[in-house]
Amino acid sequence: MASSSFSFFQILSATTTLLLLLEAHQASSCFSAIFSFGDSLQDTGNAAHMFVNSALSNPPYGTTYFHKATGAKTFVVPGNLPIGCIPAWLGQYRSDKPSDYDRNGCLIWMNNFSEYHNSHLQTELDRLKGQFPSVTIAYADYLNSGIRMFSNQAQFGITVPFTACCGGNGYPCNATGPVCPNPLNHASWEGFHPTEATYHAISDGIIRGPYAIPFLSQKC
Repeated sequence: MASSSFSFFQILSATTTLLLLLEAHQASSCFSAIFSFGDSLQDTGNAAHMFVNSALSNPPYGTTYFHKATGAKTFVVPGNLPIGCIPAWLGQYRSDKPSDYDRNGCLIWMNNFSEYHNSHLQTELDRLKGQFPSVTIAYADYLNSGIRMFSNQAQFGITVPFTACCGGNGYPCNATGPVCPNPLNHASWEGFHPTEATYHAISDGIIRGPYAIPFLSQKC
């Protein structure tokens, strides 16, 4: 039961990458509709029903919640990001040991934790593929696509990889908080979530390679 619950949660909370990919690369596709089951990275209304009496329970949150099964037969389930490169965690778990960091400046042990999580997620997805052979389930390698970006920052226009664009220096990221002049050269929006530039780099990795999902680039 625990295994089934884990996999169901992963699919429902996953950020579907199709919309990002088609918008970022303006590719035509064979999909007539796209349904996104959002989380904190991409809200689609579910959060308003999960966090009652909070900021997330007010409009526009909740306006796109489906309220019923979508009947989707093709899923893209992303793995975890390289969390060892997230500014908030780099600050919280700062280390004086150079050996704790990789050549990009990310915490090795935290990225290893992401890899551990993703390996278990892929095991669950393989089990679901066997259980539901008529459903297409693809794994999106956010971890290695993200590491690829941090290893080639200039290629993707990233010059500020580990400083948040919004907020920082004691200020929150809200309607009155400071925002950097150029979000496109930042990897992190407010210390936790990626910027558009990071999403573009990750989408490039999973639609063009080297971690491509074949049917995402299929054209009709």
